[in-house]
Amino acid sequence: MSYYPSTPPSIESKMIDVQYKIEKSRADLEYHQQKTRLIQSELEKNIRKLSNLIRQSELARMMRENVRGNQNEE
Repeated sequence: MSYYPSTPPSIESKMIDVQYKIEKSRADLEYHQQKTRLIQSELEKNIRKLSNLIRQSELARMMRENVRGNQNEE
């Protein structure tokens, strides 16, 4: 009868360490993906704000030009 010993403890320990590293890397990846989504959302919000401010500035400029044009005609 042939007897094969189970996996040596040192290999089992290494396997557990590697599994832990894999799970930690997955958790880190998920964290950074969530953080990236939050940053992207904040960026999009700020881009919309800037776009609205630019539009408002452009409208105000056009209104000033119209007022000046009307004053010059009188």
